[in-house]
Amino acid sequence: MRVTTTEWGTFLQERLGVDVLVQYGRSRTQPVQAERPPGRGWRLRLHELFADAPPEIREALARWLRVGRRARKACDALDAWLDMSLAALPPPRPRRIVVKTAGE
Repeated sequence: MRVTTTEWGTFLQERLGVDVLVQYGRSRTQPVQAERPPGRGWRLRLHELFADAPPEIREALARWLRVGRRARKACDALDAWLDMSLAALPPPRPRRIVVKTAGE
C-alpha cells in the first residue's frame, strides 16, 4: 500500500504533536532530510521509497524524529531498511556531460 506525502504528514503529526510537511525526493545520499525551524513543525524530504515503507519503518521514523539518535533501535531499523531498499534500486543513470571548447 503506497503512502502519500499527505498521509505521511498526518501520521507523523499524530505521533509528534506538531505540524509536519512531507515531500518525496530521489536523493540516494540523503534519503531522509529533516528540518525543524524554531517555533515551527517538521519539514521532511523522504526518498520516494518511503511511499512503500512497512508500518514498522513508519513507526521507527516517528521515534527517530521524536527522540533522535537515542532511539537506537529505530535508527538501526531505518538504517537496515534503507540499505536494503537503496541497494535494490537500479543504478542511477550516468549524468550527461556537455563539453564546450573555447579557443583553439
